[in-house]
Amino acid sequence: MASSRSRISFRLTTQIMGFFMLCAAMFYAGVSQSNNAAFVIGFVVASMVVMSALQGWGNLRWVRVRADLNSQVFAGAAAALNVELTNASKHPAYALRISQRHGQRAGQKCGVIAGQASWRGEVPVTFAKRGLWPIPEVEVSSVFPMAFFEFRRRFQVDQSVVVYPELLGNADFPEWSGASADSEAATRKRGGDDFAGVRGYLPGESQRHVDWKAVARGAPLMVKEFDGGWEAVLQLTLETAPQEDLEGKLSQLALWVVRAGREGVPFSLKLPGIHLPTHSGLGHQNACLEALALVAVEDAV
Repeated sequence: MASSRSRISFRLTTQIMGFFMLCAAMFYAGVSQSNNAAFVIGFVVASMVVMSALQGWGNLRWVRVRADLNSQVFAGAAAALNVELTNASKHPAYALRISQRHGQRAGQKCGVIAGQASWRGEVPVTFAKRGLWPIPEVEVSSVFPMAFFEFRRRFQVDQSVVVYPELLGNADFPEWSGASADSEAATRKRGGDDFAGVRGYLPGESQRHVDWKAVARGAPLMVKEFDGGWEAVLQLTLETAPQEDLEGKLSQLALWVVRAGREGVPFSLKLPGIHLPTHSGLGHQNACLEALALVAVEDAV
């Protein structure tokens, strides 16, 4: 998604203060001692500062940005904003850095971009609350060529993102109901005796089946799965979540939806004014998460 451009701004760095003092000392020596050499050195140093400002401004002038956030985004969790920098000039662009606005320390350096070339990187972004939010501005900065000035250019991304509820609560599914054991809509029961593989660990989940041997080898937390038998359909509603507040219920439901999606468990979701029938797959999971993200407080009361 393309981004709209803004003007280039700058700030002075700590390195330039030494040069200011050197210029002042040279001019003072030239005036007080009638020393022509001091004048020459002072003018040379001052010209270096001026040329540094001109080159630093030109270094960002032809930079273009495209950014897109196409992965799942959960409240409170960092997501990766894919950024493409393009240098529309025939000359290289040096010492560029991309970051989220007001998040300079979390940025990424991209070094040199050749003329008419592009570079791709990622910027971490975090959203505090669920809902539909615009993507934060992307900031491109550089201290080229002599670190006297830090030039900045901000780009507004023309895209919004649906932020899903934070994954909190108990990962164990609630009591399932609504279908007989031999129903076509019945789902597989987890916890039998037959080993079925491993999957990623979910926050709040019991650590009883964690593959600790793999963890000891440096692998991330993985949970062993076992098959065995069948049981009823998983039906998710606000009433099935034990939390008292709405945000807590939505976070619990989101955690169950993610786990059901990872395990291939068919489930249904019923919210005020919304009913998503029993299904499985990534599309169903994303539809349910989006419905949870956009629940209005007044509709749930």
